[in-house]
Amino acid sequence: MNPRTRLAASVGLAVIASLCLSFIATATLVRRKVLDADTYTSALADADAYDRVYTEVLTDPAFTEAVADLLGRLEVDPALAPDAAATMTNALRWALPPHRVESGTDALIGSTVDYIRGDTDAFHPTVRMSDALDAVDAAAVTYTSTLIARAEVVEAGSMDDYRAEVDRFVARLRDGRIPGRVPVLAQSVEDRDGAIDVILDAVGRSGDDAARSTVAATIESGDDGRAAIQASAQVIRPYVEAQVAQLEGSDGSVTIDVVASITDRGRVRADDVQARLDGPRSIASWFGPVPMVLAAIAGAVATFGMVVLGAGRARRLAGLVAGIFGGSALLILLLARIVSGRLAAPLAAATGTGDGTWNLPDGLRSVLDDVASNLGGELRSDILRAVLVLGLAAGAAALAGVAIHLDRADRAAWRRRAEDRRRRIGARPALAGGLCIALVVGAGVVVADTVGVTFDDGCNGHVELCDRPYDEVVYAATHNAMASPNIVFVWPEHDGNLTAQLDAGVRALLIDTHYWRHAVSALQLSEATDDSTVRISEEVAQTVLDNAGDRVQARDGTFLCHNECVFGGQPFVDALTEVRTFLDENPREVVTLVIQDAISVPDTVEAFTEAGLDDYLYDQQDRWPTLGELIERNQRLVVFAEFDGGSPDWYAPAYDISEEDVAEDPTLEVQQGAMQETPFNVEDPDAFTCDESRGSSDDPLFLMNHWVSRLTPSRADAAVVNQRDFLVDRARRCESERGLLPNFLAVDFYNLGDVVGAADELNGVD
Repeated sequence: MNPRTRLAASVGLAVIASLCLSFIATATLVRRKVLDADTYTSALADADAYDRVYTEVLTDPAFTEAVADLLGRLEVDPALAPDAAATMTNALRWALPPHRVESGTDALIGSTVDYIRGDTDAFHPTVRMSDALDAVDAAAVTYTSTLIARAEVVEAGSMDDYRAEVDRFVARLRDGRIPGRVPVLAQSVEDRDGAIDVILDAVGRSGDDAARSTVAATIESGDDGRAAIQASAQVIRPYVEAQVAQLEGSDGSVTIDVVASITDRGRVRADDVQARLDGPRSIASWFGPVPMVLAAIAGAVATFGMVVLGAGRARRLAGLVAGIFGGSALLILLLARIVSGRLAAPLAAATGTGDGTWNLPDGLRSVLDDVASNLGGELRSDILRAVLVLGLAAGAAALAGVAIHLDRADRAAWRRRAEDRRRRIGARPALAGGLCIALVVGAGVVVADTVGVTFDDGCNGHVELCDRPYDEVVYAATHNAMASPNIVFVWPEHDGNLTAQLDAGVRALLIDTHYWRHAVSALQLSEATDDSTVRISEEVAQTVLDNAGDRVQARDGTFLCHNECVFGGQPFVDALTEVRTFLDENPREVVTLVIQDAISVPDTVEAFTEAGLDDYLYDQQDRWPTLGELIERNQRLVVFAEFDGGSPDWYAPAYDISEEDVAEDPTLEVQQGAMQETPFNVEDPDAFTCDESRGSSDDPLFLMNHWVSRLTPSRADAAVVNQRDFLVDRARRCESERGLLPNFLAVDFYNLGDVVGAADELNGVD
């Protein structure tokens, strides 16, 4: 074979080998990443999708009807509508917690990926809801009784009138309507035993001794309105069970057809939904095991032939190998672009708007957008890693060819020429090195600026705050900061734990310390509600007791809990350890704790010591230092107590306690606090004021309580009142009326709206 023919044949074989190598690398990437269900479930987890179902998706008005369906299609009296949405979402979260959403989603993703991979011949995506719907009746009862507890009381002046009102009340419940009026018997009517019979007759439990005992005890306590609410559970539960039964199949299971749901929402045919997956499915078939094996065989044969033809021509062989790896890298980039574009088509339909999309609601599209972004970022990283490996291999082969080319004489001549160049340059290497260093440093600054890294010594993120006294800084704060879903089951007021809040920019945590008491009755739990929270109904409390398991038992130690630890709690030391970890990792940040203290001072001090926080604590004095001074001293944790503050010095009193307060509660002591605040029981976003609550006008720190107190914490309200403009406008109004700019903006659901941005704007560092 003449040299030209040999060269052409070698190049042809190299091209074949390059094509085979790039195909195998791309197929491996597709099979292990693109066609692997774990890729998508990880992207969902990274986007916090399972928690955001309750913060962004189910709170979307577009899903109100769907949520209502899951709770038995209950109709709510218009008078209770303001509380219904938040209560509905919280009740559903109770019945359908994130882990159940995750398991259903994982099953759906698995069936979809199996279809695209070609492992199954038909696409039948369904989600089994049987386990979730088992808890719907309890959630519906909780939802109903919670709303009715807020209903208007209608007083009946006679037993006949009372019977008529109770019958109307129960009839509405039997029809799946939550009434806005609760009947009570006027005090002038002495026949209280007759009221017992009226309620039991209306709900069909006249022969139930246990029901009679419960109703009798409630009426004897003078609360016949609550007796009617208790009886409502006996009516609404059968109604919801009947609604759920309509969803059950012949085998008693409950499934949701996802394709049907999409077609109903997007106004497309079911065939169109499957057709969108058939394109990726056809592409995936190109990257199956058989094509990969054939490509490996063809590549091996081509490589062997190229080596045989290149025998004795090592330099040429090295160049061809470099070409194989380099060409493969370029081909992978091209193939990856084509494949990822085709595979992204279903997500584009789900996250887009207008014709040809699934027309999904804004909240759901927002979540899917983030999931798609995570998927794209992970796929690009894997592609770049593969390209980098092949590029390095190409470079190594090229260098090998250069090394072969340079025989000893060539290398000696090369060294002589290099020496001549150095002599001609003279002193310029130092200048060139300096320029290189400058370029590297400049590039580093540009990159750092691009990714948000700063080289200043900022305080709480801003240089401007370093010289500002602590009491002249505005801080994003969280009310009942410990009340996150993984800690508090009823009702959580945030969607992230203490670490997540601090990482998001919150710098003041309002927390409640408790001992874990034995829970003995629903009345105990209902009466334990603090002043900043709407009272939990006894029916909800009873549901908690029925499902609490060993949480009803007392536990040793100290905890962060909301009202009672049976609702969920976190060991106090564990929570403080989260704070210490944040301070360890962020040496330029100052954090504040405001503790509603229901544990003793010695137990509080012990917890701080056990958590390793002693060195971080600021011993409070008459003059507030600047943030820079607190950071320089490394005393970056400021702590206040609502009741027993004052000793040790770092445990400062938050609010004034007067002699009158001590007279009402002898367990308190007179103290001069550091804070004043606004009222905290606000039932409507339009009802916020800047009126005085606890504290006096002479106190230097100002807490602006800024959440809406409904029957259950409302994400919909938080999404409105936590907006930057809303917060800033109210803070400025309070500054004008009280003569002091609020230091702490305390909110529920810190992740909704922009409380951190509002604090920055008020600090003048936006």
